[in-house]
Amino acid sequence: MVEIRPYRAEMSSIVPDGMYREPENYSELESEAEKAIAHCQEVFGIETDFAVNLAETDTSGFDPQEAHPGNSFMGFSAVEGMRGSEEDQIFIRATTEVDYWRAALKDMVNHEIGHQAWCQTGFDPTRSQYFNLRFEGHAMNFAERVNNKKSYSWSTPERTSERPQVDTEQLLIDLEQRRCWKDSEGVNLSKQLFLTGGDRYRWAEGYRIAYQVVRCVTQSGEIGIGDLPTLPNERWREVCESTVKDMYG
Repeated sequence: MVEIRPYRAEMSSIVPDGMYREPENYSELESEAEKAIAHCQEVFGIETDFAVNLAETDTSGFDPQEAHPGNSFMGFSAVEGMRGSEEDQIFIRATTEVDYWRAALKDMVNHEIGHQAWCQTGFDPTRSQYFNLRFEGHAMNFAERVNNKKSYSWSTPERTSERPQVDTEQLLIDLEQRRCWKDSEGVNLSKQLFLTGGDRYRWAEGYRIAYQVVRCVTQSGEIGIGDLPTLPNERWREVCESTVKDMYG
């Protein structure tokens, strides 16, 4: 049974993001999270034996009306970017300061539940960005399917058919790198597909690339979205490389 609870300041050592704060509008956030969880269960029939921690986003450093939604809505799972947590849980932060917040919050919850659905199959998250492209692409497409089925009428900007301007050869080289975080020492962050502000992948374009590649791979029907977590690494590498070359030239 899923447990929904408010974020507390003492949890700050777990999430690699300084923009979480204890929620003032917790009951509203909780209501939308409950709907998102029910929608995931309905669409995918997954187990929801984990905890969801809900926080408000500290918007004091930016204008949520003007900024990219990723500034206002963010999530982490224990299997992905969190430190020192052995509990099966996800952290979500959101703001109610934009008119689309309900749909954006549900979509963010759906994305992180996509990671939890993957986690339930068992895997080692310390892999190359080839692996993380599959991991994030799965969650992006997982969330989109719930979003479309339940008609949220909003979608994160990364789920787009507009192709980013990338150097395909360089992308394939960078996919060999490990996924790192901003506090990683001695790492060339320009090679990190999933970090905002990198020289090569501005606005963390790895999410857009991951969405597009996984969407293309699963549209053929040969590999379903439910097959991705257990697809052999070499098979994914082969499919991913071929799709990247076909899509981005």
